[in-house]
Amino acid sequence: MDILFQFIYELPKEELYAFANSQFFSSIVGALAGAFAGAIAAHRIGSNARKREDIELELRSVNLAISAAFLTCNSMLGMKNQHIREMYENFASEKERYVQTMQNPPQGGQPIQFDTDLKTLHMPFVPFDDAIQNIQDRISINGRPLALLSAIANSLNTLRSSLEYRNKLIEEFKTLFPNIRGQETLNYYFGMPLANGSVNHEYSDTLVGIYQYTDDVIYFSSLLCSDLNKYGEELRNFYVKKYRRKIRKITRPDFNTEKAQGLMPSHDNYSDWLTMFQPHDEEGSWFQRIFSPNKASKKDAHERASS
Repeated sequence: MDILFQFIYELPKEELYAFANSQFFSSIVGALAGAFAGAIAAHRIGSNARKREDIELELRSVNLAISAAFLTCNSMLGMKNQHIREMYENFASEKERYVQTMQNPPQGGQPIQFDTDLKTLHMPFVPFDDAIQNIQDRISINGRPLALLSAIANSLNTLRSSLEYRNKLIEEFKTLFPNIRGQETLNYYFGMPLANGSVNHEYSDTLVGIYQYTDDVIYFSSLLCSDLNKYGEELRNFYVKKYRRKIRKITRPDFNTEKAQGLMPSHDNYSDWLTMFQPHDEEGSWFQRIFSPNKASKKDAHERASS
């Protein structure tokens, strides 16, 4: 190539003009133009293929994340149904009955029996650690879904610690209760004033925490399923429209069964948290910013990206 350019540079003007109009020169220019156009086309095809593969990988990651969030929520729903709700409600009912009995003792001094639940509970397996890593590494979300990750992780850790602490208290009760009077036993258990005037609320407060943290995991993980499904549907619709290809549908967990609805915490309990993430105009994800047809600027970006 250097020899060719040196040859052209040293040619006299008349011969250079004749060379420029020759079939040989036209062939060279045509070959160079064809090679350049081919390189541009190959780059564009390669770039589009990489973008398509990136979206396919992200869509698979979205479905995996939804499945992990669903399994987390379903595990907590099962635990609440089998253990937590009954344990909490029975404790609250028995404590209220005990307080009323102490205020109005039965005639004749006959003893009244109260139920004390001293069964230990352990945290079930939840696959949420995998979901966190998958979402953070492979899914381009922001705002509320990211906040939900932290909320779920914190609630799971606190729930696990609370269950472990309740088990510890139960072991202490089993050692302590045989050595004290019956009423004092119930005062310890229900968090009522002891003979020395002190009050121990550890067990009752721990039960309240366990119930609340269980509800938190259920609510936040179900909300994460919804947010991920919405994001995944938008990304999938873009993919189908852009590349005219079929791809697996986005997982849509269903929590609308009668049993699940009876265990779901109320939205009203989380109204303050939800108000922190009110919808507003903001930049969407990368595919929304580039390819959205709703605004002229985004349409221009689409045309630039496609050129």
